[in-house]
Amino acid sequence: MQLFPKFPQPLLTTRLIHRHLLSAYLLVSHGSRSSYPKIATAHLAQWVSERLRTLGQNPAKHRDATPATQADPTPVRSTSKHKPYPLNPCPLVGTACLEFGASPLHQQIQEFSDRAFAAGCDRVRILPLFLLPGVHVMEDIPPEVALAQEVLQRQGTSEIYSIELCSYLGTHPDLWQLLTQQILEPVAARVLVAHGSQRPEGNQLIEQVAAKAEAVVAYWSKSPDLTQQVEQLIQAGHNQIAILPYFLFAGTTTEAIGQIVTNLRQRFPTTTLRLANPIGVSAELVDIVLDLLQREP
Repeated sequence: MQLFPKFPQPLLTTRLIHRHLLSAYLLVSHGSRSSYPKIATAHLAQWVSERLRTLGQNPAKHRDATPATQADPTPVRSTSKHKPYPLNPCPLVGTACLEFGASPLHQQIQEFSDRAFAAGCDRVRILPLFLLPGVHVMEDIPPEVALAQEVLQRQGTSEIYSIELCSYLGTHPDLWQLLTQQILEPVAARVLVAHGSQRPEGNQLIEQVAAKAEAVVAYWSKSPDLTQQVEQLIQAGHNQIAILPYFLFAGTTTEAIGQIVTNLRQRFPTTTLRLANPIGVSAELVDIVLDLLQREP
């Protein structure tokens, strides 16, 4: 499997770009000690920038659609009723992280905003690359954005420039399909493995995603965990089980999940356990990011 695919021709196009407004885009991830998530986030930003330039050069190709998978070339229409937001055809796309960064997130936002405004943009749109409405999304990131916005207010430039926080990645209604499309063969049961959240609302979203994927939920940070759920499914007579890691990129947690699956295969040799990849960087993910970036705040 190719780790980072080359830029393909767009699988879809987005809504018509209005050129009189210029935005810069900042993708905010959690951050990790592992190098892979950082590389993957940078690649995603590069791909988003490339796609935006392609759309800006080919406005006649724009359509109101959401991702088409390789297995099914028919575009999946978005269920979103959000109004389109203008995208910048000459984009500046950057990355920042909540943890493990060289500086606090609000400073990263401010430094990127300074670059964007100096380049002629009048707004910065921030997209949290998080899957759940957990503590980070609901309690940590908004105050960091507010601190960056206060700088504009103190400078007296808030009427000219703006910093806007978009909906987090997990709000997109088609995101879950990027996991299930990996399991093409029929299976008796599915387990969706997610990190879990201290906030009940975050876990409710996991349950909703699992219901769409026709899967039971296993949590990394709480019970029931993956081993418990697989054992219960095997006891119920299922001998083919798909395991779907609801994580954006590979990292230390997904590696640990892979080790658990290896141990379960040794314990239950007559059961087929199919482990999917995390969501990862793909053309479909880029399409989802673009769809979120063009929604009104």
